[in-house]
Amino acid sequence: MYPEFSATHILRKAMANIVRQHMGLEAAQAVGGWKSRDVVEKVYTNASPDSLNKEAVSMVEHILNSPDRIKPDQA
Repeated sequence: MYPEFSATHILRKAMANIVRQHMGLEAAQAVGGWKSRDVVEKVYTNASPDSLNKEAVSMVEHILNSPDRIKPDQA
């Protein structure tokens, strides 16, 4: 579908950044299931994401906001 985002690490990082921006570091840690706050802060989220991270975050937000997306309560 999107070969440039085939690595799950990039998608996890994008989702962690979205959650951190909107809900905070602790929420990002809970959503990702990481035991260590340091891992979330130093590996999966960052204050100044590079261009690939920005593009991944944008793509995930687009998918989440898509009117065609099947929501959990519709499954």
